Amino acid sequence: MPGHAMQAGLTVGVFDSEGKFFAMGPGGPVLMAWGANVPKDGEPGYATGCTFKHVDGGPGDALYVNEGTGESCNFVAK
Repeated sequence: MPGHAMQAGLTVGVFDSEGKFFAMGPGGPVLMAWGANVPKDGEPGYATGCTFKHVDGGPGDALYVNEGTGESCNFVAK
């Protein structure tokens, strides 16, 4: 998608109820993910700083950030 169309594409985009995108290179760790279940500590594949939107979370349980590594995640509520 051309850069000038990216905002429009993301603004009106419809995503599955769980997913992830913005990988760091082919097969690389993910920078953004969402779903009903926060990844368990130690799962690989999520970049340091990856955000996870807990779609059925509540106050204090809706946004997480991976403070672990790409090889072993540690998502912390923010």
